[in-house]
Amino acid sequence: MCTVSVIVPTYQHELFIHDCLKSLVDQSFSDWEAIIVDDGSMDRTAEIVSEFVKIDSRIKYYFQENKGIYRLSELYNFALSKARGQFIAVLEGDDYWPIDKLSLQIQGFDQPEVGLVWGDGKLDVGGNLSDLPGHVGFFSNDVKNNHPIGCALPEFIFSSKFFRMPTCSVMFRTSTLLEVGGFYQPYGLPWLDKSTWALVACVAEFRYLPENLGVWRRHAGQVTQNNSDIRSTFDFVFSDSNCPILLSSGIVKFQSEFKIFSALNKWYRGRKLIHLAQFFVQILGSPLLAFSLARRFTGLNFKRKIL
Repeated sequence: MCTVSVIVPTYQHELFIHDCLKSLVDQSFSDWEAIIVDDGSMDRTAEIVSEFVKIDSRIKYYFQENKGIYRLSELYNFALSKARGQFIAVLEGDDYWPIDKLSLQIQGFDQPEVGLVWGDGKLDVGGNLSDLPGHVGFFSNDVKNNHPIGCALPEFIFSSKFFRMPTCSVMFRTSTLLEVGGFYQPYGLPWLDKSTWALVACVAEFRYLPENLGVWRRHAGQVTQNNSDIRSTFDFVFSDSNCPILLSSGIVKFQSEFKIFSALNKWYRGRKLIHLAQFFVQILGSPLLAFSLARRFTGLNFKRKIL
């Protein structure tokens, strides 16, 4: 057993993996293990990782044939099956951590009902650091901490701001992840962070720490940079026939409102007349739901003003 198992997914990260693993080895908190899963890199990623494996027995390396971004949950859940730690942190192969990340974050699991701890982050663009914008200031402490359990779900569903909860800052209680069946990736979605957080929100409280708990590196080869699909995470969640019952039963009451929200979101992001037409069709077909959605956003805006 160890305290923290760090899952490190990597693919073609020869330019970044050294900094990533160096930030892990340099942590002020030392009771961790790293489970690196390489999704078939053909560059020097394996060579660079092997140098760390030679000098640090806490680092384990697994190589698999490339499965791609639409099967990320297989990679993550394989790593989860190998984990021995009480907590699970994710450090993608192109990101890195401040030296005190682990020592600060494990303090957030001070109550047994806390299943996820997250915090602030930094954005690295070409070596220039800035604060990740907008991911905290619009939300109450109850939402940020998912207290009571489930209250963060509407924000995950309807707010694009909450997606800026930095992935590199998130740590899970291992038993909580196992309780919900591991990492969840709806069919067709090229990431799994927000869908997994929403699933965890159904069973556990969060703990938000106002600390820099990770650095997200933005670069040209990034999946999220190059994704042109204008659908949101929850467009995929609501249409996923394999959505876990735990989550589907928690969000079903928002489904009709979300159809309106989704149509508006597609128009806003794509600026295509067909999306605007879909939005008006949804409103004309469900005026009461449209009013309910408008009231929801009026309430959110009011709360934002008084924070």
